Amino acid sequence: MTAFTIAPPFAIVIPRDEAETYWQPAPSHGTMNTILSPKNCPSNAFSVATQYIDAGCEIRPHAHERIEEILFLYEGHGMLTLEDRKIPVREGSTCLVGRYIRHRLDNESGRLMKVLVVALPPGIEEGWRAIGKPRVWGEDPPPRYTRDEIPNLAQMLDDAGFARPEKIDAALPAEKGPELCLDPDEGPSFWQPRPTGGHATLKLHHGSMPCNMFAMGTQTIPPGGRLGARAFEVGEAAFFVYGGTGQAMVNGKWHAIAPETLIYVGRGASHDIENDSAEHLALAWIVTPPGFEGLVRAIGRARTPGTTDPVPFDAPKDLAAACRRARIALA
Repeated sequence: MTAFTIAPPFAIVIPRDEAETYWQPAPSHGTMNTILSPKNCPSNAFSVATQYIDAGCEIRPHAHERIEEILFLYEGHGMLTLEDRKIPVREGSTCLVGRYIRHRLDNESGRLMKVLVVALPPGIEEGWRAIGKPRVWGEDPPPRYTRDEIPNLAQMLDDAGFARPEKIDAALPAEKGPELCLDPDEGPSFWQPRPTGGHATLKLHHGSMPCNMFAMGTQTIPPGGRLGARAFEVGEAAFFVYGGTGQAMVNGKWHAIAPETLIYVGRGASHDIENDSAEHLALAWIVTPPGFEGLVRAIGRARTPGTTDPVPFDAPKDLAAACRRARIALA
């Protein structure tokens, strides 16, 4: 019988400036900043990156052969094109792009646009590395360059799972993945009980998409709020900070968190997130497999965007049962 060594549950807090970062060629320019990938995480579930798109530039039309891609716009505004549909997007817009779905994103904001990119499974980050020029955080940008200057570009993109135009055109409807774009206030939203407070909004879940491999949403934690120590009995999650500051605990150790920090927790890793500042803490989260979104719904109270926060309330008496259904263990 093969013997297996059980390692401690993996978890990591990655500040913005520890992301692997590369200058990108035309037409997007800006940078690709790979935060989480198989290079620094033992999981093959997803990779997480941020993309900075210069003013007046774009993510060129393209599609992927193997992945489903989440795009969460957290700074700037512009125009997303999905196949032939043009969709205005702004801070808080959430998009899901499936296999062979041709998409493009134009930065129309007149300033840097910032997009959270989640790829399931990982792999496309190899393409960003291949076409990029290594960057050090804080340095001045180099002279702009084009894709024509990159040798073996087509093969690099093939290896990273970018679909060639002829394959995109030949893809049958049954071969294509989902495509959707949600406005910032779109999706079921729920006020959360003590000790968290604030609210959580479900974006990608069984009610909004056909995929049953993951769920994604946003959460706002007010000053003094905290998730409470917990661990996923099944699966894993990533929490991306896009507003505010606070601290996160993974496996018993606390870390300061700020905008563009990523918190990754594997199965069994204890974790907590606390807002110890005077401003709201804003997070985007993804969990695989789904389950966490069920807990958000079960313990929360329905929220209408724009309404006043309710009087703080306690979790329902069946909290333990709701956690068991979500396969989450509370400390």
